[in-house]
Amino acid sequence: MTANVHRRTPSLTASDSRGLPIRQVAYLRTVASETATALITRHQHDATGHLVAQWDPRLSRPNLATVYGLGGEPLKVDSVDAGWRLSLPGLAGEARQRWDARGSHWRTTYDNQLRMLTVEENAQPDVET
Repeated sequence: MTANVHRRTPSLTASDSRGLPIRQVAYLRTVASETATALITRHQHDATGHLVAQWDPRLSRPNLATVYGLGGEPLKVDSVDAGWRLSLPGLAGEARQRWDARGSHWRTTYDNQLRMLTVEENAQPDVET
């Protein structure tokens, strides 16, 4: 490709009143004489400013959706590329249990000072110690 293909193809970002990006518009063309095609990426944020959903130009449903806990840690992440991931943290934010779209399940145990003792993967004890 030549530099003429990229010439005068702006990139735009629209922000909400908090300064968070809600829409990004990029332009694509493969031949310099053709008009550019707009590719729109959308973002949705919750009241605390966390990104909860993102749509890219290729899909009509969100390609990335995240559910956050009260402490701001991601509890569930659903991606069209990587599948879903679910985390169950303990009271101090430590990872207690995790699941993913491939059917894997991890369980972590700690001592009373939150030092990791064992990690079980798919009910197989002592995978990592």
